[in-house]
Amino acid sequence: KVMRYNSLAFSLTYIKYKEHSIISKLFTREMGVQSFIVNGVRKKNSKKNLNFFKPLQLLNICGVYSNKNGLQRLEDISYYNNHFLKNKSMYNRFVEMFISDVLAKTLKENQQEVGIFNYILKIKKDLDGILTPNYSINFLINLSSFFGFLPSNDNDSGIYFDLDKGVFVDEESSTTINGNLSSSLKELILNPNACISYTVRNELLHLMIKYFKCQNHEIKNLNSHLIFESLRV
Repeated sequence: KVMRYNSLAFSLTYIKYKEHSIISKLFTREMGVQSFIVNGVRKKNSKKNLNFFKPLQLLNICGVYSNKNGLQRLEDISYYNNHFLKNKSMYNRFVEMFISDVLAKTLKENQQEVGIFNYILKIKKDLDGILTPNYSINFLINLSSFFGFLPSNDNDSGIYFDLDKGVFVDEESSTTINGNLSSSLKELILNPNACISYTVRNELLHLMIKYFKCQNHEIKNLNSHLIFESLRV
């Protein structure tokens, strides 16, 4: 089965392939995550530009899907609404890189995820503005809701957060985190803009990454510098 389609897409990651090409992973609205081989894009006179493949670049694409091929074909690509003209701070760029990397590692290929796509489309506007220090952690909390394991704050009296159950509980166990970190997580769930120190933000981000793993959505090999820089503001 071969099918041609047009779609909005976010660029997630790419790797160099041979002398002048890349293998790019795009998150499309129509077909979910797809991996494309883009030939000759690293040549100086290429009609396609590597800027198309920057993290979370919003694009219009024409793709050709074949269920017999792991790598798909990209017929046409263009910027959506000249979004590439936006100037961003280094902090915003690190957050975009972090989000792109998380999506590339948690979304399955060939699986349409319209809800997550529309969420990223919505927060794309945030990423052009001033971001709060908690933005990366809040992103993981919000993303967990689409996968069905949003941390629950139903138990108001719960002191410890249980990584397996995804709820706050009254007693410590091998799957709970300490009371101070649990308290900070609860505070952040109640108020996304809560004032939290850099050290605690760092601990909470690592906690959420561990939580994803406990819920069978492991974020493998996340670049450590993306973690730290997506919090440093």
